Amino acid sequence: MSNNAPAYHRPVLLLDEGLPYGLDRFLKDEGWDTEKVPPGTDDTEILKLAKERGLVVITQDKQLVSRLRFQRVKCVGIGVEDILPVVLERLRDIK
Repeated sequence: MSNNAPAYHRPVLLLDEGLPYGLDRFLKDEGWDTEKVPPGTDDTEILKLAKERGLVVITQDKQLVSRLRFQRVKCVGIGVEDILPVVLERLRDIK
């Protein structure tokens, strides 16, 4: 029996400045294609690039996340509220 469903193509991830060092390597190990935003790139340019090329932006910049979502550009926003539960959980394990 053949599967006639179209193949799923993962989008390329555009990693903004300030993300944890090596994140791109871990994502590539998981099969994702990644690109890094050149240092000093303006948010407007990131938005334009992502929109034109269909990239998914990963950023810690809340204002950029709002702009991307308003323009219907796919993104993953990472904030303190995402990291804090992990830190607190690990602190509980420290005796």
